[in-house]
Amino acid sequence: MKYLLPIIAMTISMPMYLPAAAQEYQELKRDAQSYHQVAYFKYKNGSKDRAAEIAEIFKEADVAAGLDPVIDIWMLSGEWDHVAIFTLDDGPSELGFEISKNNAKFRDALAKMLGGTEQAEALIAEFESLIEKSDKDLGYRGF
Repeated sequence: MKYLLPIIAMTISMPMYLPAAAQEYQELKRDAQSYHQVAYFKYKNGSKDRAAEIAEIFKEADVAAGLDPVIDIWMLSGEWDHVAIFTLDDGPSELGFEISKNNAKFRDALAKMLGGTEQAEALIAEFESLIEKSDKDLGYRGF
């Protein structure tokens, strides 16, 4: 009997907390200022300095291409050596491309800086060869 009264009280007040049956949900777009891909890198032993040198060249290519430069964070602790934050100008849909519009601009600027497509591809391949492991996440700025 002593448990029956609270159960009755909850049952009576429950309809106030439930949405109306006729309510329909509407599409609601996220209020994001910008979307970003966050890449985490762990480099092979002894290769972090060369990776940092190449990352600076990549940043120069971003600026030359008219893109937001990557935000590089060099870690002092934790699992990763380097965290790079890339702005996705076209939002998450940019990830649907093998080479996005911005990535093509970056690669063109890099090729121009280095004297050709072969040199640009060689530098990208060298950077990738320095990586022991990596991971990526997607996020947004907003609120």
